[in-house]
Amino acid sequence: MAITRALFKQAITPRAFDNWSWKIGFKNRAKIQGYQFSKYPCQALDLISPGHKKYAPELEKRIILLQEKAFTISDELFDKIPNALYRLRLFKPDVDTEARKTITNCIEEIKKAEPDELDAVVERLLPRLLEYIDGTIIFANEEAAEISGYPPEKAGGLNMADLIAEKHLGIALKNALKIISSGEQKNLEYELVKSNGEIIFTSINAMLISDKFPVYVQGIVDDITERKRLEEERSRAEKLAATADFAKQIADRINNPVFGVTSGIQILKSELKLKDPEQEKTFNIIENEAKRISNLIRLFRFFGIPEVAVPSLTDIHTLMGEVVSQHEKSLEKKRVKIKIRRPKDLYHLNISKDKVAKILNNLIQNAIDESDKGKVIWIVWKIDEKEQRIFIEVKDRGPGIPEDRLINIFDPLWTGKLGRIGMGLAVAKKLAFDCGGDIQYTYRKGGGSIFTVELPLKTDISQESGG
Repeated sequence: MAITRALFKQAITPRAFDNWSWKIGFKNRAKIQGYQFSKYPCQALDLISPGHKKYAPELEKRIILLQEKAFTISDELFDKIPNALYRLRLFKPDVDTEARKTITNCIEEIKKAEPDELDAVVERLLPRLLEYIDGTIIFANEEAAEISGYPPEKAGGLNMADLIAEKHLGIALKNALKIISSGEQKNLEYELVKSNGEIIFTSINAMLISDKFPVYVQGIVDDITERKRLEEERSRAEKLAATADFAKQIADRINNPVFGVTSGIQILKSELKLKDPEQEKTFNIIENEAKRISNLIRLFRFFGIPEVAVPSLTDIHTLMGEVVSQHEKSLEKKRVKIKIRRPKDLYHLNISKDKVAKILNNLIQNAIDESDKGKVIWIVWKIDEKEQRIFIEVKDRGPGIPEDRLINIFDPLWTGKLGRIGMGLAVAKKLAFDCGGDIQYTYRKGGGSIFTVELPLKTDISQESGG
């Protein structure tokens, strides 16, 4: 910080301003040269002689440019620091006097806000500030650029809206305003969109480096994608263990009574020789509901038993034909079509055929249930040979899943509709996990859902058509 301040001090001398220096009163030049910039050089405007106040707006623009240049110069001294550093300008520097006054007043209000009132103050002021928000990254070192996937010369100049995932952009903006009050924000976690479209998880420790217009923030970025993955796996394992324990208790307490009810119904039906259609209908309903409970218990037991996936050479064309054929009646009833896209040279994969078929069956049925009449469901196969992974996307044009429900969509018994047990997505997730893979959900632009199955890749690519 001291190094940066010293550079500002050097950059603000009359010589640095070239032809602008004569507009500053002669007596004030010495003051500027010796000025201690505790709050950075925008305060130098206070030292302009009264007769030249009209030059203040242009001079301020020049100060901002020098200030940002000083930021960049100072970072050249930190090249050997392994941290991923970035610096961001919060507000647009070229706004008119009235806008600057509005921004300055809002900044002062945020600075004075009590901690327990800060959220409410930021929420209230945000609509007034929104049109003046800049968010330009004025500098990013090589480590920060590497995380973003952009070259260093392009990373500096990007906007925060280009990098932060859309769903986190609003909260990121609010946090940036809160920094004005607190001075720093630690462990802010956002999803970041890299240059190639890949989404990663990042942790940002941000601090305020200038609370004067246009406000500058510095942050250290860490890629925590792997940590998030391990946390998710641990959480999933804990859920499976809890589910297994719950399933055992359910089986012990309910399974035998349910079996007794089912057997009793069958005996009664046989002995009574029901002739009344209404009585027979009632008995059938009771029997079917008892069977539903038995099936539910069986599914819960499934979650507590890890299964080893046994891969075999599988014809993709045949597999998809078998899977789609199981949904013909549902597809015909809703007049929904399934279309498949896969690499032209991909015919065989060394995968666990039964498990992949069950995963696709569950995801396709879910897509059919969510799709309106006449819509198309896409199943897209992708191969990443470098990472040795296979990706299968099931895309529908349904309503999608609200963001506040996403955290639970793969939990047993979660359902977005009445009358459903809610086990399909949970079963698919567990099967993918048994195969050494995973399933992720993303909202489909234009409306709908995309469920992406990721599995380890063991390919056997043939030039034969494979049927």
